[in-house]
Amino acid sequence: MGAFASIRLDLRTSWGASMGSWLTDAYTVDEVVEAYLAMELLLRAPGVTQDEKGMLAAIIEHLGGADSASITELRNGVFLTLAASDQAARDGDALQYELESGPCLDAITERTVFAPIDLTSDPRWPDFGLKVANTVGFHSMLSLRLMTDVPDSIYGLNIYAREKGAFDKQAVLFALLVGTYASSVVLSSESRSVILNLEKAIQSNRQIGMAIGVVMATHRLTPERSFELLRLASMNHNRKLRDVADSVIRTGSLTPSGDGSR
Repeated sequence: MGAFASIRLDLRTSWGASMGSWLTDAYTVDEVVEAYLAMELLLRAPGVTQDEKGMLAAIIEHLGGADSASITELRNGVFLTLAASDQAARDGDALQYELESGPCLDAITERTVFAPIDLTSDPRWPDFGLKVANTVGFHSMLSLRLMTDVPDSIYGLNIYAREKGAFDKQAVLFALLVGTYASSVVLSSESRSVILNLEKAIQSNRQIGMAIGVVMATHRLTPERSFELLRLASMNHNRKLRDVADSVIRTGSLTPSGDGSR
């Protein structure tokens, strides 16, 4: 368990320590190997994709007892659901955000793994437990914080079950190992988003630069004055600057009337 030294396991049950003592026992080498092989099968399964929803579907398929799953993001102090396997998972998440209480929120903020086996009687989240059981039908969960390094964001993996005590000791270890894969999927998705935004920004800047050149040549103005005219045209006609730039490149005019599409 050295790889998870910075993660705290809070696997207390609501049925008493005697019935949940298996959760606190040390893992044997065989149990670790079994969980690793199960994760390997998940990664090799047909249809597993490199996006969050595909990964969540694979987790549900390969983790016995799991019915729904989601990834929660904490960004700038606000919780939101980044991805979910179905509407039930989104509803479960939404209840936690509304009540500001639940295993998901605590797993993220406390860097702790939670595995409540009976949400209806767990004293740690009394309001959430009763509501999620009565309105969505979930009675047990697995929640853990993902190991990501994204500025201003923290992520958590939530696995929901309709049965009480759906996740045993081996399921907790499987979730910890799968959490590393989930972390890489989230990071990959975040990187793709950053690259896409950069590409859009570069393309937009190119268009603006070309439009400045058109205005400079047409009106014999300095670059600064040409950009100012573009900005004023954007404000006066309530259009985005990149749209005005695109129009200027195509028509040579700063006014919407010069745009052939109008």
